[in-house]
Amino acid sequence: MFLQLDPVTDFILASLENSGFSLYIVGGSLRNRLLGLDVHDTDFTTNATPAQVKQIFSSYTAIDTGIRHGTVTLVIDHVPYEITTMRTEGTYSDNRRPDCVFYTDSIEEDLKRRDFTVNALAYSPKSGLVDLFGGLSDLENRVLRTVGEPAERFSEDALRIMRGLRFSSVLGFEIENETKSAMFHYSHLLKNISVERIYNELISMLDGNNFDKVLRDFLPVFKLIMPEMRLPEANLGELPKHLFRLASLFEGETEAENCLHRLKADNFTIKTVKALISSEPIPFGDVEIKKYLRKNQANTLDIALFRETFYKEKGSFSRVKSVLDSGECYSLSMLAVNGNDIASLGFSKSEIGEVLEELLDKVISRRLDNKKEVLIEAAKIIDKQ
Repeated sequence: MFLQLDPVTDFILASLENSGFSLYIVGGSLRNRLLGLDVHDTDFTTNATPAQVKQIFSSYTAIDTGIRHGTVTLVIDHVPYEITTMRTEGTYSDNRRPDCVFYTDSIEEDLKRRDFTVNALAYSPKSGLVDLFGGLSDLENRVLRTVGEPAERFSEDALRIMRGLRFSSVLGFEIENETKSAMFHYSHLLKNISVERIYNELISMLDGNNFDKVLRDFLPVFKLIMPEMRLPEANLGELPKHLFRLASLFEGETEAENCLHRLKADNFTIKTVKALISSEPIPFGDVEIKKYLRKNQANTLDIALFRETFYKEKGSFSRVKSVLDSGECYSLSMLAVNGNDIASLGFSKSEIGEVLEELLDKVISRRLDNKKEVLIEAAKIIDKQ
């Protein structure tokens, strides 16, 4: 098998091979190349040590990103290339990281420690494709199975359970039965994994076209991670954004906030999910929609799209978008007058806000045009009252 590679990847391969070392493309970057998918990062494994890698590429930036486990990140033209020394591993006493690693010259030894067969492939122009565990066949059949015994792989590193669910969701792979059974059996070990790592995998899998099926097939695993969640009746594959899918898993704001805080989600995600959950139906009519926008200025288009796709409120998105595109005033910031204009008419500080709100109400309801001279005259009348 021959793969067409980009010039920088060819250069890295040639540089190490010309220095007497073996170098292979491995992991997700090779998997995605074989699947015809976009490749954003290229990972390599080599029998050169990190010190030897840095010496060979001494004219480039090399960062010790995982030096304890033999990983150096080479930066060429602002693009990172991760190069890891071939290794075998000791025991995993914490169900996440090996207690120790041992460098090896054997690509076979390196590949057999990996998680899934589709990630246990290696390629170099010199050696061709190295496939020791049927990974290419599993890629072609879109099947996910562990390298070796599933029990061993998941008891070593329980995060592999979440990675497997992500691969199934994003790549649409079917999880082989023994692998699936072991995922359920060892899911309790996820309690030993940092919530940040679990959350990162969860967020990534939410984007997958196969997420709805994965969620329903592995509901007990998701319930273990998010006990506050509920299973919605709607097919989540119909929701176009990952935060829509996340919001649909909770009955109310409190449940969502408690769960997401525990998973250490970022503030933007928590705020957006809460806004989607607490949203009200999108009204009909331009004036009513402008009143709605007046109260809900943040994420309104997303809210409308969520209401349309999850709650089946037909036309919600187009109605809101039409009003927004019209440029009609629905907020104080869009009024043709501001606080200084009202203050110049002699209103006190405590009165200015009330006057602006009254003017806005009349503009929204189309009783006044949003023109400065019109609003100034209207404000004078308010003063006389």
